[in-house]
Amino acid sequence: MWQANHIHGLSSSCFGLGDKRPFFDFSEAWQLIINTSTTIITFLMVFLIQNAQNRDGVAIQAKLDELLRTSDALNSFIGIEQLSDKEICEIRDRCEAAAKKSDAELNKKRPESLLLLEKGETGLEASR
Repeated sequence: MWQANHIHGLSSSCFGLGDKRPFFDFSEAWQLIINTSTTIITFLMVFLIQNAQNRDGVAIQAKLDELLRTSDALNSFIGIEQLSDKEICEIRDRCEAAAKKSDAELNKKRPESLLLLEKGETGLEASR
């Protein structure tokens, strides 16, 4: 696993190459070495960032699974990240439909004044 100390070592070696400019007499070889080393470091940094993001994603998924297990939510959502894209889209569509239905039910129960405030209407425009 790549860690920050690996990247620190690579970047310090790149800066160390910068001190060798007079040895290469500012030639094309020196530019080639610097360009190649910075490209390699950039490439390795991409792997480091992807590794960190993957670990973060796995940790978040484990936390969400634990929350689902301990709550009254449907346990059928546990492990859906392993489903196909089509199956995930179907689940998302069902969740969006349930959310719209829930919003509609809440809007029926709210007083008209709260609905106007949520829409940004205060009713003051009509009295002016």
